Amino acid sequence: VLIACNTLLPVAMVMNSALNQSGPDTVSHVTLATPKLGKGTSLTVGHKSSVHRVMSLDVTQYPRDFSAVGQFGQPAVVPKEKELESRNRWDEGHFNVYLSEQIPVDRAIPDTRPDACSGKLVHDDLPTTSVIFCFVDEVWSTLLRSVHSVLNRSPPQLLKEIILVDDFSSKDYLKEPLEKYMSRFPKVRIVRLKERQGLIRARLAGAAVATGEVLTFLDSHVECNIGWLEPLLQRVIC
Repeated sequence: VLIACNTLLPVAMVMNSALNQSGPDTVSHVTLATPKLGKGTSLTVGHKSSVHRVMSLDVTQYPRDFSAVGQFGQPAVVPKEKELESRNRWDEGHFNVYLSEQIPVDRAIPDTRPDACSGKLVHDDLPTTSVIFCFVDEVWSTLLRSVHSVLNRSPPQLLKEIILVDDFSSKDYLKEPLEKYMSRFPKVRIVRLKERQGLIRARLAGAAVATGEVLTFLDSHVECNIGWLEPLLQRVIC
């Protein structure tokens, strides 16, 4: 499911019109004619399935090291004897790279969702997704933490794959070491671009090989929290 921004309005208008003519639990099939999707493109709108509360899935609830720096989102401080090293390494990522490296790449973080989010109902038959990260010379710890957060807090039946698109990075640690590290995760694969393409073309390269029903693009320096995925996929089908 990939709809260009300038097609959202006509798509939404047709879908709303179809749904207003049918019951809340019926499935309607409409034919669209939009600049991007083309005449005669079909989409199924409406939904009929049972629902469940958003899953509170987090395999890091019981981390390996409860006392690790930054565990459970606790504040972390650079030791005085490491302040110079921390400042010297700032330009590697334009943030505190030294401190990021002290924090586990699969750390636990608190569930910060409001009650309205944690109690939200979603359909049982949500589509699968391919999560695509595009990066250039990303800091090792933040890239790995991004991937781990998706693996650890996504319902496995919905996470089809994670695609890492390397937009011609120059850092050695993003070559063979990254391949070796990610080889332990069957759902993760790496796409290497042979020259710098820029963000949009890198995303298109990821989309070209994706097999999930929905494409989810994330920055390569994020942490997904509990219950992050299902509400997004719910918006796609409703």
